[in-house]
Amino acid sequence: MFKHIVYRLAVFSLAITPVAGSAHAATKTEDISFVSRADGSEQKYVVLYPESFHEGKVHDILIVLHGAGSDRWQFINDPRDECRAARDVAAEQRMLYVSPDYGAPVSGMNALAEADLIQIIDELRIKYRIGRVIIRGGSMGGGSCLTFAALHPDLVHGVASINGMANYLEHE
Repeated sequence: MFKHIVYRLAVFSLAITPVAGSAHAATKTEDISFVSRADGSEQKYVVLYPESFHEGKVHDILIVLHGAGSDRWQFINDPRDECRAARDVAAEQRMLYVSPDYGAPVSGMNALAEADLIQIIDELRIKYRIGRVIIRGGSMGGGSCLTFAALHPDLVHGVASINGMANYLEHE
């Protein structure tokens, strides 16, 4: 399974490398609330729609997972390179850009965060024509995207972890 994930990551990174200065702006931002099927709580995620978004077209999704102490707005608003670059790639590739709270500010990929992320993917597939699902995160989000991809290789077509913790056995 691990070789399969690494192979798909390599293909992904080649397929969506942005051209400098060519990113397109998002045309619409939507802050979405939903009731978690896992525990009945209200959860939220933000979607940035690409400039050329059309409901009838197939769009890939880039899901970005925030770091510890943050929330869904980190990868939407933060000007740091790791956040801006993710937005630029999604815009360049005309992807739906999805940033969930997943139990903000600190959850990691626990069972509730996992269930909510599955629910978000399911709901987006019902609402839109979805192609590939790519998941990316930084710090806590980096470890969370690795965990989610390992648990659900059937849902994830690519994964990129920035400073992600991968050794949960020695983590307190």
